[in-house]
Amino acid sequence: MEQTTIMANLTEPSNHDHSNGFHVAILFFTLSCIAISNTAILSVIKYTPSLHTTSGFLMASLAVLDLSIGLFMVFPAGASIFNRWIWGDFLCVFSMNLFFVLTTMSIYIVGLMSIDKYIKIAHPLKYNTTVTMKRVVYILILVFVTSFLSLFLHGKGTRTSEYVVYDPDIYICWMSNDSPAVVTSVTLTLFICVVPTAIVVLFCYASIFCISMKQRKQINTTNHTGVPVVSMKGLRTVLLIVGAVAVTWLPIIVTVTLNTYLSSESSVQPLLNISFYAFSLVYSQSFLNWIIYTISQKEFKNGQRRIYENVKMLICHN
Repeated sequence: MEQTTIMANLTEPSNHDHSNGFHVAILFFTLSCIAISNTAILSVIKYTPSLHTTSGFLMASLAVLDLSIGLFMVFPAGASIFNRWIWGDFLCVFSMNLFFVLTTMSIYIVGLMSIDKYIKIAHPLKYNTTVTMKRVVYILILVFVTSFLSLFLHGKGTRTSEYVVYDPDIYICWMSNDSPAVVTSVTLTLFICVVPTAIVVLFCYASIFCISMKQRKQINTTNHTGVPVVSMKGLRTVLLIVGAVAVTWLPIIVTVTLNTYLSSESSVQPLLNISFYAFSLVYSQSFLNWIIYTISQKEFKNGQRRIYENVKMLICHN
């Protein structure tokens, strides 16, 4: 592939038939929701002493990453307005690598939050000595280094403009199918990041629910249906968290995987048409956490209510 062709792909308007105005609206709406929701999360954690814990630190770390994903979304938002890549060759490569690092770190932190919750419930007496702030900081540093260094494992195809091109279907730069690293990158991402984290999350939350059911049966606290009340609440929380992750991540995992391994097959070409919506679901995960915390975490909900009441009181006094 010639360099001049790549630069043309970056600068010339796309000939694709998009519902461009609708796509622009989705991107800017999502970007706004990410900024507002994660700013709210950080504010609640800061002004709620009961959240000044390792769990709260992980929540804050994920919120910072989500804000960074919101910053990344400036690239596709600008490209969607002009229907072409306007940011130049260097930022084309940089933005793709930034997206990869941020999403990889986010996936790992979701796994860490699952482990944190599992240890807190399954081994409460050992929690404070096992999960310390220093250890969490060290693990987060390791996650960052691992996510960054994995770019070099993926090969030349992720670091040079020769193999990174603007994809008008998703308004971001992505690896060309001509890249020698495309199959390697997807395979490594699946088996180093996505699959292990999915196994950890499912194991932790399945164990938490089983523990909840066992404890509720022991104290024999049931509602009129005969199912433990707290266990039902635990089930809702588990379904909410696992369901949100599955809904937002499965489409892009399936789409990217099939487009990578079967890109030459005509039967998978229609998947290209849903790529934008698959990526939009991934972006949406960055603001859904606020809703999940509000529904599933009492301390977060109470802290949010106190901030609202204080702001309301301040406005009324003025």
